[in-house]
Amino acid sequence: MAFKTLTPPMFDYDLRLTDMDRFGVDVAVVSLIIPTFTGAPKPKARRSAQHERSYVCRSAGASRRLRYLASLPWQYPERACVELERACRDGAVGVMVLANVAGESLVDPRFAEVWRSIDERGLPVLLHPAVPPAVDQLNMSRYHLVWNVGFIFDTTLALSTMIWMVSSIDIRT
Repeated sequence: MAFKTLTPPMFDYDLRLTDMDRFGVDVAVVSLIIPTFTGAPKPKARRSAQHERSYVCRSAGASRRLRYLASLPWQYPERACVELERACRDGAVGVMVLANVAGESLVDPRFAEVWRSIDERGLPVLLHPAVPPAVDQLNMSRYHLVWNVGFIFDTTLALSTMIWMVSSIDIRT
């Protein structure tokens, strides 16, 4: 069941710039959310991240008015760090991440190095809703609740977990 219709302004950056002029918008930040590649095998995730970066750099990068958020292959943290470095070198101004990575919490220790790399660069992170891991147990698909309840649940769970994790760290050490 499709819930988002792709429209030309999502990928036609000349049209986006025209719309920005019409509405008095000076700068826009774009990101790729469909598709993400957090469930892809390692070679495909790497190629997808590189392709996305290349596409955005080539398409949006020609204008100083368009910036972009990098999508990373989070399920492969070492590869995500390499892609983050390349993306920043190519002009990324932040990172987009789903609220869970193939069902794994963003505070899972295996993602620590990715977060450290993001933090070292002082980059903002856009947290995008995802299908929550418990979608089947909660009958969300059966009742078509994934987008209007599941996304809110997943994002709230991700942010709450991050807040509680950080607040529980003893900063005196």
